[in-house]
Amino acid sequence: MPHPTEAYQLILGPDKRNPSFCLYTDAEEKELHVYYGLELLEVVPNDRDSPAYRLLGARLYNANLRVGTLEAVFGLDRKTLRQWGLALRSGDREWLAGVLAGRWGRRKFTLEMESYVRSRWPVLRAGGRRDYRRRLVGELERVFGVKVSGETLRSVLGQLREEGKRAAGRGEGLSSSLGVSATGASEEGKAEGNGGASPAGAALGLEGAAGGSGWPGSREVAGGAGAVASEATQVPESSPGSLPPAESEEVSCVSEAKSALALPTTSKSLPLGEDWSAGQTAWCEHAGLLLFGEALEGASRVVEPAEPWLRQALGSVLAGAVNVEQTKYLSVEDLDLLLGPQVRGLGAQRQRLKALAQGPSADRLLRWNSERVGADAQTDFYLDPHTKHYTGMAAVLKGWCPTIRWADKALHSDFVHTVSGQPIYFECTDNYEDLRTRLWGVLQRARAALAWPAERVLTMVIDRAVFGQETFEKVLAEPALHLITWQKGYAGGGWDEGKVSGQCVIERPRNRAADVQTYRFRYIDQPWAGDPRWRQLIVQATHPSGRTVEVAILTDDRSRPAVEVVRLMFGRWVQENDFRYLDQHFGINQITSYGVVEYAELKGQLTDRQVESGAYRALQEQARQLRGQLGRVLWAQRQAEGRQAARQARLAELEGVVSTGPEARGAEAVARRRERARLKGAATRHDKSQAALQEQISALEQQWEQIVNQAAQTGQTVSRLEDLIARGMVRLDSGPKRLLDAIKVVARNEFYRALAPFRQEYDNYRDDHEHFRRLTQSAGVLRWNGQALEVHLLPAVPYGATLRRVWDKVLAAVNEGKPAWPDGSGRRVWFRLASRSELRVSLVPP
Repeated sequence: MPHPTEAYQLILGPDKRNPSFCLYTDAEEKELHVYYGLELLEVVPNDRDSPAYRLLGARLYNANLRVGTLEAVFGLDRKTLRQWGLALRSGDREWLAGVLAGRWGRRKFTLEMESYVRSRWPVLRAGGRRDYRRRLVGELERVFGVKVSGETLRSVLGQLREEGKRAAGRGEGLSSSLGVSATGASEEGKAEGNGGASPAGAALGLEGAAGGSGWPGSREVAGGAGAVASEATQVPESSPGSLPPAESEEVSCVSEAKSALALPTTSKSLPLGEDWSAGQTAWCEHAGLLLFGEALEGASRVVEPAEPWLRQALGSVLAGAVNVEQTKYLSVEDLDLLLGPQVRGLGAQRQRLKALAQGPSADRLLRWNSERVGADAQTDFYLDPHTKHYTGMAAVLKGWCPTIRWADKALHSDFVHTVSGQPIYFECTDNYEDLRTRLWGVLQRARAALAWPAERVLTMVIDRAVFGQETFEKVLAEPALHLITWQKGYAGGGWDEGKVSGQCVIERPRNRAADVQTYRFRYIDQPWAGDPRWRQLIVQATHPSGRTVEVAILTDDRSRPAVEVVRLMFGRWVQENDFRYLDQHFGINQITSYGVVEYAELKGQLTDRQVESGAYRALQEQARQLRGQLGRVLWAQRQAEGRQAARQARLAELEGVVSTGPEARGAEAVARRRERARLKGAATRHDKSQAALQEQISALEQQWEQIVNQAAQTGQTVSRLEDLIARGMVRLDSGPKRLLDAIKVVARNEFYRALAPFRQEYDNYRDDHEHFRRLTQSAGVLRWNGQALEVHLLPAVPYGATLRRVWDKVLAAVNEGKPAWPDGSGRRVWFRLASRSELRVSLVPP
């Protein structure tokens, strides 16, 4: 044990799985003292990057200690502890060395590679080459056999430039120190800016690139964001003789990475420069995004002033990047060309997302989305929570998780859909309140966010989650709200053929419009016996296969046709299917941000209520367990007394048998004597065991009485909010998730809007979504014909004649709508499905 004069804190004590090891921290929490029994085993640094710390975790894991306890002590995920333990157990030196070195031991960019870059960079600059970063990447791959990205070199090159600037400040001059003339560097920078941003020489078989310069105007696009970032972060503007244009771009990119809000919302994004001549072409990896040009432009204008990042985020989601991390797989240069200057870097985008999440951007997006889907003209909506199972370490409230069919940490998103399945509003929350309580706040905030008047009558179709007398009373008292829900707990048996009120059918297509399945419904419309103010519809639903089920629907709307109520209730599958679709294709089931907010900070924002005290509940549970244990002991005592009475009766029977003569010494007499001795021994043992049982009963009764008295003196209820604060519970900061999910909701609805003409022409519901998604995420060639921008889309795989005819018809209809470039300039865009046979490719060697 620790020395009595030193103050150590126990962080790992013994238990059933750990009878020997104890861990203590010193007063400054800099060291861990490991005891085996009463002996000090070792002292290791309290630093998770220390090899000794990792070895300790590995040994304790291999000693089969409870992994959950080790997670809490070391603050690590069980997968990390398992990796440490397996590496130590394997005997693999390289694996163990990598584990002990941590993430720094797995760096591709080593010190030797950095030394090579520092020695080669001045030579490349002295040679007048402006593509030095690309050349360095190639040389490192050839020399060291490791492929690194240009982003990896950014920090080293930034240090070299700073050293050059300091040398220039001492009077040596940057250009002279590197042996590069300012004029020559500027010309090389222009060459790289015009041609280096796209695959060189890519063009359709119409005309080649005019002058062979690649992308006219692309230097302004690529440098625009960097120039603005440089100004916002107050990077000193150098004279033309001291800092070439490409050098200024590098400095501004570094500045932008440091400042997430460097790009102002009023920047003008012109993807095409004024020097584009007729016939000019450019390759674009995300040309299919222009099919959503109207939505991309409108999304940036939902707030005042316009916010270009919303356009960038919507374009990224439609291009397949359903979270910020996945945007690294997109071509930033091509997105610059299509959508204007982009916020570059994952960190900068996360900061922009977090900053915008503090404002009204999410509600403005949802209002704009609601207007575009025509929700303002509708009155019927589906409402249901979508639950995400949270597996992090934060102390988040538990709730029912359908995915695991268990109660665990959860994040709820309460979604409102139109009856055709389009999401229009949602909120993210935890399980502080259940849906019966949350419902009223959600509806109130939805009306405010979507600009719906308070007197507008809405009909909400909701699952059994809101079933309850209190909810029903509130609905009856609210004239602007009707509710349709399932009758919870209906077990059937209420069907009476003599009371059948009517019947209806619902048709659902399967793989094509003509392939229809028919679902048949018969119903009984009557007042609900549980509350005659409510209307009950007992429905017999028959599947096309012939299987029939009986369910009951409740509604307060007594004037609505029963057929409409049945169709609305049984049409809820569109919302359930949309949850799955949003998860699979738009990543709605992602946390986005793992920041938390303590309940102490939410004290003035939440409605408090009294709940059963945790201490009282624990005492009640202890009393229940003692009562059960006492009952088992009393039952054992009663059974023992019954067996003792049977033994006494048998003994009396044996005592009454008197044997004389020779038979008294026979086998029968011997058996009787042995049985009598056994019974007497058992009776003696019974007396002793009964005394022990009586002592146990008395002790249990005394403990039970003490706990009952203690529970009587303990408050039965406590403040829900104060209890959570005392327990250190937190709520996930859902602001960034809600904003990004609002963008995903817009992306989903815009995708369906654009899909509708193709779906009607193609008439194959099995893969129409996939075909359309692949084309909207396809590359293509942009060609300026002097009046409009031609977008020649090149699908990744060749299409057959039938599918090409469908696409030609769909794109012709799109062109008739006179689509415009998403920059507010009004310039026309014209779409065409191209083929690889039209593509002429050339490669300019480095």
